[in-house]
Amino acid sequence: MNTQNYLNELKKYLSGLDNDKTKNIIKEIESYIEESNATYEILVERFGTPEQLSEGYLEDLPKDTHRVKKTCSKTKKIILIIFSFLVIVAIIVAFVIYQFTKDPFDYSKYSASTIDEKIQSPWIKLKNINKLDIQQSRIGIYWSDEEEINISCKEDRYSQDNSTIYIKQAKCILKIPKQKIDIKSFQSKIILVAPTEEVSLNTEQSDIEIVENNNSYAYNVIKKQSDINNVKSKENGIVIKGTIYQSKLDLYKY
Repeated sequence: MNTQNYLNELKKYLSGLDNDKTKNIIKEIESYIEESNATYEILVERFGTPEQLSEGYLEDLPKDTHRVKKTCSKTKKIILIIFSFLVIVAIIVAFVIYQFTKDPFDYSKYSASTIDEKIQSPWIKLKNINKLDIQQSRIGIYWSDEEEINISCKEDRYSQDNSTIYIKQAKCILKIPKQKIDIKSFQSKIILVAPTEEVSLNTEQSDIEIVENNNSYAYNVIKKQSDINNVKSKENGIVIKGTIYQSKLDLYKY
């Protein structure tokens, strides 16, 4: 410890005083140091510790001012505790969200003919469907050789109206015939597993992920406040077109 340490500590303990008074006190101690060639130990012996010396200057101040340092220290501790608590809560919330939103399995490892290995819910056949209207849901879509759409959902939250399936707040797997399909979505995640026919998209606040496998695709997508990542359009590929608004189009990653 040296005299500069003493002065720095004293400044800290004098934080309740105005700047001019603090400067004058520091100058007095600096003058004493120069005149007597004092060391840190001599200063402590002569004036006491920096905290003890500061008490003499602060004793005439109002009690609230005299306790500024201690109050600030307590406040900092409280802020640190609150911040640590919020960080822990944020980590817990992030973990819960991850557990809730993560894929139940790797969609890319299965096809329409093998996905039954992962599905325990019964399959329901629906006829004459060429449109999907999806809201706040997680949907995996496979293309099959069957002539009807097969749907399996953990929740019975879908309905059919003419040529459209409406799905809301559900987790579903669809096996659709090898035909063009129109998909409208809102706040949903949709995994398109190796489409074999044209897909038309109209999405808002959604994630659309593509499993290309060995297929080639021609992406003709208009993005509005959206991101298109990793996908590469190839001439004469299977067409994936439409408009995505505040959405993301990307290759599928488990």
